[in-house]
Amino acid sequence: MAKKHKSKSKNSSDEYATPRWMVKRINKGTNGVDLDPSSGAEKIPIADERYTIEDDGLANPWFGTVYCNPPYSEPDKWVNKGISESSKDDVELIIFLVKGDSSTNWWHDLYEHASFVCFIDQRLSFGEGNSSAPFASHMFVIGEPSDEFTEVLNGFGIVQSIRTQDDK
Repeated sequence: MAKKHKSKSKNSSDEYATPRWMVKRINKGTNGVDLDPSSGAEKIPIADERYTIEDDGLANPWFGTVYCNPPYSEPDKWVNKGISESSKDDVELIIFLVKGDSSTNWWHDLYEHASFVCFIDQRLSFGEGNSSAPFASHMFVIGEPSDEFTEVLNGFGIVQSIRTQDDK
């Protein structure tokens, strides 16, 4: 059962809801997401279980298929947590939606541990917003996605296979 969430006002948070059209495709390609550890901005839950700011997704264990659109002020903490959690038996797949910022250490760390990266071919409008973000977005996958999810990624933009889990 999904946990209730309390969203901060738009002016006090840098959490932005994933566009609904992306959520629908992600859920279809993965047969559902089990956990959203950085939930709070979405009006409709992305995953069966979610951690809000009050639950602290950085302190709790991750499991199953995980979708993480972290707060943009601290992606490094979330990337480090995801990389750590990806080695646990309870985690099958981690999908990160992040700012396309290849000039940062956290982006390179994520690239090193991911099996796929999707360079999204448009500027996203987050949540209910009508304006586009002033930056590119990338979707990283840690783990081995199904063929169906790989097709979903191809629908978002250019997909690069980085390596298989056996290569790591």
